[in-house]
Amino acid sequence: EQVIKDHEIRKGAPVLTLNRYIPPDKEKNYKYLVYCDVFMGKVDPYRGVAVLPDSKVAAYLAGALKLKDAPVSDRLNYFFGWLDDKDPEVSNDAYKEFANADYKDFQQMAARLPAEKVAGWLKDPATPGFRLGLYASILGHSGKASDAALLSSLLDNSDKRLTTGYDGILAAYTMLDKPAGMKRINTLLSDAKSDFLLRYAGLRAIRFFHDYRKDLVSADEAAK
Repeated sequence: EQVIKDHEIRKGAPVLTLNRYIPPDKEKNYKYLVYCDVFMGKVDPYRGVAVLPDSKVAAYLAGALKLKDAPVSDRLNYFFGWLDDKDPEVSNDAYKEFANADYKDFQQMAARLPAEKVAGWLKDPATPGFRLGLYASILGHSGKASDAALLSSLLDNSDKRLTTGYDGILAAYTMLDKPAGMKRINTLLSDAKSDFLLRYAGLRAIRFFHDYRKDLVSADEAAK
């Protein structure tokens, strides 16, 4: 249906024959994104990814290719628009772009992102737990002091989805309400009976401020 990145060896051929058997799926009628290499003068398909029948993966990848040489902040802004795509192949790939970005690039653009939309994702129980830390961090940069209440409610929630993103939520909460955030972190770190993963998340949160945001939490405050 669409060639996302062409190669001169194809010479515009309208059909690409795959010498591999792809079993049909009568229930969901998947389409396939096929990755190819060129080997010994021939197109060599080496990977196929099943996507939803109405997937926008081709448009997503085509748009990403156009921005491959653009500033990182511009690329992240593009990927933000795909974080809630219904095709997990697309939304998870967009998420990985944020996960692999340096903080200095993320910081430059996060403040311009729509806080209300991100808050909606944080409130949605269907949001995967591993994404909550990123979404909270975006809200910490783009939100207002009043958004701290949402992050506080997430920290009070015993939902196991929070485990992997707890440090991001802690840090974002502290960005929006420093006194309350630092109090929560210090209480967590000083409680020897607290769950280890939560205490470790507190350590990661304070390390974030020590390494990247001394303008918010001084080195002396972080060391206490």
